[in-house]
Amino acid sequence: AMFKTAYTAMDHLPGWFGEPEARMLYECCAVARRGAVLIDLGAHAGRSTVLMAFAAKTLGGEVHAIDAWDEAIWPREAKMTPVQAMESLRETLTKRGLRGLVDVVQSRFEIAAAGWRRDIDVLHVDGAHDMLSVQGDLQAWAPHVIPGGVVVLHDYNYGCGVKRAATDFFSPECWRFLGEAASIVGAYRRIGL
Repeated sequence: AMFKTAYTAMDHLPGWFGEPEARMLYECCAVARRGAVLIDLGAHAGRSTVLMAFAAKTLGGEVHAIDAWDEAIWPREAKMTPVQAMESLRETLTKRGLRGLVDVVQSRFEIAAAGWRRDIDVLHVDGAHDMLSVQGDLQAWAPHVIPGGVVVLHDYNYGCGVKRAATDFFSPECWRFLGEAASIVGAYRRIGL
């Protein structure tokens, strides 16, 4: 029931995140520990952020929605400008009573990561999809994911660098693949990196 509510709340927002992906991300978040810290890298207009915020609400957790919202690196196919997308995200969070659960951070991922000092329960990576960018995101953020935590990657199967970066990064000694849903894949952290 809560997933349907969350999906309905995010479905009007533009983006590339359908129901199978949403269900997998929500389920990964919903089973995190109480007080969970959930990170959404590449928040865009907030489809995944809103979904994660609904899960955080049931866990007494928090979401950090990080995106540069920068015209220079904005997807060409986006239906909104970066400013419109960030405003849409904030409006939706407020309208749904989720604003207090989400820290909206306008920053490039590597800059935000440099100052990050907390454990992460679920890390959703959906930024640039070339292999070097995804590798950089994983190298900067995944070490903060706790054993038992999860990394979820969007656009895993679309011929871009996401799959290659994930295959290189997720060593079987430290990570176990959870499975795929449409274009999303999850990996569970077994031990330290």
